[in-house]
Amino acid sequence: MSPAPPPPRGFGRIAAAGVATAGALLVMAGASSAAVRAPGAGCAVGAAVPTASRGALVGAVPGRAGTGVAPAASTGTPPRCALGDGPIRGEYLVDGWGHAYHLFHRDRDPACDACTRFISPTLTGGGVRYDDGRVICNLCRRTAVTRIADVRAVVDEVADSLRALGIDVDIDGMTLHLVGRTEMQRRSGVHASGLRGFTDYAERWRVFGHAFGRRIDLYVLYGMPRMELVSTVAHELMHVWQFNHGRFGGDDVFCEGSCNYAAWRVLHGYRGDEAAFYRRAIETEPDPVYGQGYRAVRRLVETRGMAAWLEALARGDDLPRP
Repeated sequence: MSPAPPPPRGFGRIAAAGVATAGALLVMAGASSAAVRAPGAGCAVGAAVPTASRGALVGAVPGRAGTGVAPAASTGTPPRCALGDGPIRGEYLVDGWGHAYHLFHRDRDPACDACTRFISPTLTGGGVRYDDGRVICNLCRRTAVTRIADVRAVVDEVADSLRALGIDVDIDGMTLHLVGRTEMQRRSGVHASGLRGFTDYAERWRVFGHAFGRRIDLYVLYGMPRMELVSTVAHELMHVWQFNHGRFGGDDVFCEGSCNYAAWRVLHGYRGDEAAFYRRAIETEPDPVYGQGYRAVRRLVETRGMAAWLEALARGDDLPRP
């Protein structure tokens, strides 16, 4: 393994993921035969210290919930299956991109873990299955992030975007980890399949609002498309902002809704269909914590402003009424 490049200003140690797990890569139809391996282990986490907290991003790519069932077309030309199986009569599936599919594809064909499209030679150019079981289409693989240096670049980019919004996140000393889903579930203690990232934060003591002996470990999934990584990192850096301000718990709806709102705002700085897809995913997330929390925070900011939101969050308040 080649040595990692020197860390940029504002970062401490950047730890690459451990040795990749062995195992065959399942190549889907139309895919290249190049191996893609998700790391099976991250770097060692430091010893436990008295004050610690974690912020996990679970299922905050709500577009995957957007592959729903649409009623049969009552008039006009019936929709055609995006996988080439002809016109659809009766109920059908619709993904987050507006593609229609016969219902039988739900049980027969794999859908991309990132973009929700069903994988096929015609629609996605095939796809691959990572060692940790995730299936990624070849459209998403074009920008898949597999190097810790590229994660570091996204963290810098997102931190700059948040700073432009008035959210200054101190990431000094943060350690980055690219891991597979199994390892992330083990590290976080969260076993949801939608887990994308989590932050492990600890400090030895805090005096007059200043943390000492701080440690921040940011874990993100190996091989996510870049725009999904941007959304994930923005969510997690908002957790870091809360930890830096001494907020280690409280109202989950306010905490997680704030992280999703920050990610949504950051995504507005990007053009293109992918950025729009992940913004729409946050907007339509049905989860009562992540989705309803985002919408409540958005209403709060729209009625009372950014300063009121951030001040309440830093104080450790419950979600204020708009």
